[in-house]
Amino acid sequence: MGRRNWKNTKHSSSLVAAIDSGAADEIGGLAEEMGEWRDNMEESFGHTAKFEEVSDAADTLEEQQSELEQAVSELLEALADGDGDEDEGGEDEDEGDEEDEEDGDGDGVVEWTEMVPYGRNSAPRWMRRDNALAPVQAGLAHIEDLTAMRDDFLGKGGDPAEEFGLDDDAWEAVTEAAATLEGVLGEIAEVSFPAMR
Repeated sequence: MGRRNWKNTKHSSSLVAAIDSGAADEIGGLAEEMGEWRDNMEESFGHTAKFEEVSDAADTLEEQQSELEQAVSELLEALADGDGDEDEGGEDEDEGDEEDEEDGDGDGVVEWTEMVPYGRNSAPRWMRRDNALAPVQAGLAHIEDLTAMRDDFLGKGGDPAEEFGLDDDAWEAVTEAAATLEGVLGEIAEVSFPAMR
């Protein structure tokens, strides 16, 4: 097996920052690129199969970027009454680093891994797509863990609003955001990027 042309880099941030900065920004960049490509092709190559591929990719990315932004908005609203630890920052570290992360309160810390090409090579679009999906997958796993913890707490007769800082309406909003993210994950995973030539 040949040597891979990238290294893995670990990232961590709050839940909302992972979805917003980690995923939505990259999907937005891909959507803009594919949209420009589509627009530049339309006049001369609008009836070709290549144009259809480019157009389909651009349309899907644009639609799913909007869905991601909606999920971020839903999460922000749901977590607004939490512990207030939501921030837009994050910490990056190369694979293999043994720097310990402090567990956050409320929505906690989300961790994921991205592929980074060696040297000055630019990441291909498929890699950027997969890198954008990684924090979405991590965010969904985190929400599933939080939900399981909440259900267990409820089963023991506890008050989840007091324990987690989120009432039933907030949890419902988090669940709806998770459903949106599931849909985005499925749609973007199917996006293919035609070769430039």
